Amino acid sequence: MLHYCFHFSPTLTHILISPQASPYPYSHERVDFVVSTHAKDPLVFVEIKDNQWADNANRQLKVDIQMRNRFKDMANRCCAPHLWGLSILGTRLQVYVCNIAEGEVTPPCLARPNPYLCILDEFLAGAWGIDITSQEGFECLRGIVADVVTNLT
Repeated sequence: MLHYCFHFSPTLTHILISPQASPYPYSHERVDFVVSTHAKDPLVFVEIKDNQWADNANRQLKVDIQMRNRFKDMANRCCAPHLWGLSILGTRLQVYVCNIAEGEVTPPCLARPNPYLCILDEFLAGAWGIDITSQEGFECLRGIVADVVTNLT
């Protein structure tokens, strides 16, 4: 899907889609794919996990924190106004975007209600609400590609 979305435009001949290993030694956390320029400047990163992560608020929180940490690792190398992060749990998508000039990531980080209590399933309700196999999911990805194209041409 990434290849299809990013290679439908003849203006994107200088884009690479690369599988990536973990940026941290001995870690099971990883960036699965990075869309970057030939100079290795990241534009979009994608992390994929299976369905087990989709319906568990504790795991969703862990993924959310991991995604935000990736922005800290990659934002200073981004050559575009926005760095996009896509978190896919099963077929469900959560889109993150960092405004590079301001260093602000959207959606905003939610404070954990009480670190000593279990997280209720409703804590991140609505997150990962887009089905990537749906027309809405495809249009969402095309909108991200449009932003990348606009800012690189």
